[in-house]
Amino acid sequence: MQRSKENLARWIESLTKKIFEDPQASLSNLDGTVYLTGVGDKYIPELRRLSDAVLEEGGWTEKLSGDYVEQGVLRIVLEIVDRPTSVKALPLLEQLSESLDFYDERRTVYLALSGVEMTDVDELHFGEVVLKKMTEAQKAQVVGNLVSKEDQEKFLERVRTVPFAEMAVSAEPIKAWEIAVDRLRDVLDLLRYLMPFLSNENLAPDISLLGQNRSSPPLVAVHSRKVEDLFGSFRELPTSLEISKEAVSKMEDAGFFEAARFAGKEEKTQLERKVLRGIQWASDSQGQREHDNKMLSLIIALECLLPSARSSGTSSWTSEGAALLLGQDLKSRKSVRNRILGLYKKRNNIVHGGESERITYEDVIWLRKTVHDLIRIIIKRRSEFESSDGNYTIAIWLEDRKLADEA
Repeated sequence: MQRSKENLARWIESLTKKIFEDPQASLSNLDGTVYLTGVGDKYIPELRRLSDAVLEEGGWTEKLSGDYVEQGVLRIVLEIVDRPTSVKALPLLEQLSESLDFYDERRTVYLALSGVEMTDVDELHFGEVVLKKMTEAQKAQVVGNLVSKEDQEKFLERVRTVPFAEMAVSAEPIKAWEIAVDRLRDVLDLLRYLMPFLSNENLAPDISLLGQNRSSPPLVAVHSRKVEDLFGSFRELPTSLEISKEAVSKMEDAGFFEAARFAGKEEKTQLERKVLRGIQWASDSQGQREHDNKMLSLIIALECLLPSARSSGTSSWTSEGAALLLGQDLKSRKSVRNRILGLYKKRNNIVHGGESERITYEDVIWLRKTVHDLIRIIIKRRSEFESSDGNYTIAIWLEDRKLADEA
């Protein structure tokens, strides 16, 4: 550890020497932020590599960003440049490391959402993430804990009456943003995945961070020597997901909150990772425009949920596995198997550029429901598909079931 720190200190001194000897380079400290100016991006790549190396060496990636550590490195460079004969990098680096070791600031992050409408539910907990309707009472509760009137007004100006995701994060501001967005991503995937089962199948989800969705943006055009805005069809306006008490009950039945618990865990079992990966691909299908691409994403979701140890015959394995899990009798199992095999045939023709039957809206809806039902079964019957040491054993379960049926 000490040797690595010494190597980093020498690297800092080497970079400082280059900056010090560059007549165009200028270092300044303005309101606590150090700026390197006059040289464009000349030293930025090396500075970032150095800062990232310091960050990795210190093991602070869970609470600090490269930007934050970069400021610490620049402060060391500035101090050496100001006192080149009396200051060395190593003791300054050790001081920086000690301060970063003890860095512990907790922030509550608020992220505005679009495409979500909370009706008779004021808040909903998904592990570390809380969706809030942001009623006047909820805003007043936050504002009441703020010290200055200026901060109170700023919060009320920024936080309007739209749903927000609230989460507490122990990190500096930039890293806190990254962590918050990453945590929210799993929740948004779950909401997009569930939307067709809580609403009309025809609805197009547009669930995202407010300002990041790009549905039907206005376009500028010139007509008859006048400027006009063009908008997409009002028939295809993005749809909001309504979260009501009834919807929450359906979400519970679908295993939504259990999946959200999976997403919030640091260490996940194989089953939890497979379920989340399946949900991510099902969510991805919701964002695709063409039926072909929707189905491709849903088949990948299916294969995530029903992995096979076989080197070939994926379509047979997946279709038979889904049939065993979903079919109630021989007739319904054959129906499920044959439908999935037919969809695989269509998919293969898409992938390999051959002629194929058109993938229909009904194909997508049926496969989406199949994926949804499989996820619900895997979550509810988890103990049957997971070994005591956390391995995902659904492949063994399916093999045993096939042997039992053959017998």
